Amino acid sequence: MIAEQMEAHLGTLSVFELTPEAVVSLPQDGATALECFQISPADTATMQDLMENTGIYEPATVARRLGQGRWGFAGRVGRTEVVTYGWVALDATSVGPTGLDFVPPIGDAYLFDFATLPAHRGHGYYPTLLRFILHTLAHHSLRRAWIATAPGNDKSARSIARAGFTKVADTLFVPAGPLQPPYIKLFAAANIDPTLVELGRQAHVPNGF
Repeated sequence: MIAEQMEAHLGTLSVFELTPEAVVSLPQDGATALECFQISPADTATMQDLMENTGIYEPATVARRLGQGRWGFAGRVGRTEVVTYGWVALDATSVGPTGLDFVPPIGDAYLFDFATLPAHRGHGYYPTLLRFILHTLAHHSLRRAWIATAPGNDKSARSIARAGFTKVADTLFVPAGPLQPPYIKLFAAANIDPTLVELGRQAHVPNGF
């Protein structure tokens, strides 16, 4: 497989170490028009509508996630229009349709399922929301925040780097075989701590394990 074809099949896994020094030094070039907030049960209907305007979701997705202890975050412009969102889990969370869960190490968080309404993309709202979430996680004394991108989603990977994350590895999804469960192959980034690569590898487990 030539390099260009290989890259099209690779995702990314990134991490942010939630040390006080790292949080204080987060980039400050955020989208000032965006007001970020953590959603509460009172925001369930608004969040559900927002998500259904960006993808296909079951009607009770937001209520179910909040009931499972997931943390939802969103951003609004003009103090009324909610335009972007994302989720955080502290325990096993499905990695899309791969048949895998991401199980963050104890004390770590996994960020997943982010989107912005099409009419509001290109304004830097995604990295701004990510930075807000990182500050929130740090206030809860969490240790690391992990986030992944799907294969070929270079725009999302750039936004994640812009928000202050460090790429741990490129990732390749290997589907289940006759005698083998699905797994994620990690290609370590240059100069990355091997411990982080191993933590990322161990965090990907088949659903239900």
